[in-house]
Amino acid sequence: KSLIIIIIGTGAGKSIAFILPALYSTGITIIVVPLVLLQKNLKNYYIKAGIKYVKWDS
Repeated sequence: KSLIIIIIGTGAGKSIAFILPALYSTGITIIVVPLVLLQKNLKNYYIKAGIKYVKWDS
């Protein structure tokens, strides 16, 4: 295991860095998403990909 730093522009696909563990992991993946628009985009992606998810917010 090693540290990975991703520095790329807006809309370049950084989300794939935390979508892949959810796709290929047999365990639970926890993702903290601070932006509402990104939360909605991820929800739509997970629904299309058939990935089970739970949203917690305050």
